Amino acid sequence: MQLNCKRIQKYLKGFDFESLFIEELFWDAVDIFIPPIIIDETSYSLQAIAQKRGLIIYACLTDNESIPPQKIRQKIDTEVTQYTHEHLIIYGCLKSGQQIWQWVKREGEKRPILKETHFNIQQSGELLIQKLEKIAISLSEEERINLPEIT
Repeated sequence: MQLNCKRIQKYLKGFDFESLFIEELFWDAVDIFIPPIIIDETSYSLQAIAQKRGLIIYACLTDNESIPPQKIRQKIDTEVTQYTHEHLIIYGCLKSGQQIWQWVKREGEKRPILKETHFNIQQSGELLIQKLEKIAISLSEEERINLPEIT
């Protein structure tokens, strides 16, 4: 499926993940709320952005702090898994323009592997756009797509 790279770059640089997933990647709207996650006495709020066949996209944005360090992100992921087994979390710092896209790769009986892609709004986003092309859904694919294919 051919994506509109200019529009995707605009959404990425504007932290407009809902438009990115729903309007460009053709994911579905989601109405899920999870309470703030408390790690080491700090509260982290996650907003559900979109979903496709049970895989939920969350955003954890901050405007005056940096993105939580990797150990905290791992703990947040563990907590989110209690609500949604399959998910992707986009961490973003509006002040610095940094984003970290985090997901867990699960392969059978092997231990899950935490994967991340970093993006800064000063970058073109080509690497991230290549990854997003893999999860874009065309209308012809919509009926036959399932959770294992999405994950």
